[in-house]
Amino acid sequence: MSNRRHFETEFPGQSFEVLIVGSAIFYSARTFKQIESEFYVHCMRADDLRSVLSAKETLPQSLQLIVVDQNFTEELLELGNDLTDTVGSAVIALAYRDGAKAREFLDRWQSQTSRSIGFLPMRISVEVWLSMLRLLLHSQYVFPEDLQPCPAKLANQINTRPAIPPVSSDEHIRRLTIREREVLELIVLGESNKRIASELAITEHTVKLHVHNLVKKMGVPNRTAAVGMYYQAAKQGSLV
Repeated sequence: MSNRRHFETEFPGQSFEVLIVGSAIFYSARTFKQIESEFYVHCMRADDLRSVLSAKETLPQSLQLIVVDQNFTEELLELGNDLTDTVGSAVIALAYRDGAKAREFLDRWQSQTSRSIGFLPMRISVEVWLSMLRLLLHSQYVFPEDLQPCPAKLANQINTRPAIPPVSSDEHIRRLTIREREVLELIVLGESNKRIASELAITEHTVKLHVHNLVKKMGVPNRTAAVGMYYQAAKQGSLV
């Protein structure tokens, strides 16, 4: 019953489907039960992307998320446009175990389409994994740290770029998503993660993930520094 109430709080009056494209070796019945009990959604599995495309007419309209295993990156690159047409507004995410392979896929994906894609690392704790899955169910894309450019590549990019002026506080804050901005404003009011979760009708795990992301985007070490940057922007009268 608690799971049903939790689900109805996050997705009121809706019932969603999650489709996982991958082998049962990696996505077992136990994994499906865990997802279904945590979010009160229905999970389906397909052996490959071509079978998904061939079943276009029978896919449920309530399909919210399609997770594609890294073993199908070539198929995903080849059939990406067809898949987009098939799943409509559903979020597409790549589940990966190899960060280098996922980075290579991302570079190729961005070179051929403007469609956003999410990422779901598999070598993390169950708690964090479920938090990232929750964000994807909310159509919020997560960019894991291990997909950031390697230091050598990043240094080379920096050395070959012209100097740019430092980013102001308000520009840092404008980088945040609407939800991250809401979390930040509640942090500024001194609210705890538990209170923020209650106020926004999300879990504490999701709050922690939002805090991690907003701190990183703002370029500060912790939430206290984020509050300081917020006040600095407010003092400049540049917050909108």
